[in-house]
Amino acid sequence: MVCVLPRENKQKHVQLIKDRKMFESRIGEMETNCDREMILKFGRIVDLEELEQVTYYVGRPQLVTRLVSKSSCHVKQSWRIH
Repeated sequence: MVCVLPRENKQKHVQLIKDRKMFESRIGEMETNCDREMILKFGRIVDLEELEQVTYYVGRPQLVTRLVSKSSCHVKQSWRIH
């Protein structure tokens, strides 16, 4: 049976409190950095949870149509060059 001394428990508790404070400050720095990057990229702060819920699915027929139109544009451009 392992006997843990109260002193060891207190040391672990103090270390856990220090670690929690360090992680909270680091998370705050990361949130600030994230907000700054969002403003640079989108011009405003975007709710990422809301963004994750928005899904956009393009069906196969639409993808084929896009691919054909893009490939035909590239063929036309290559004919103009030559």
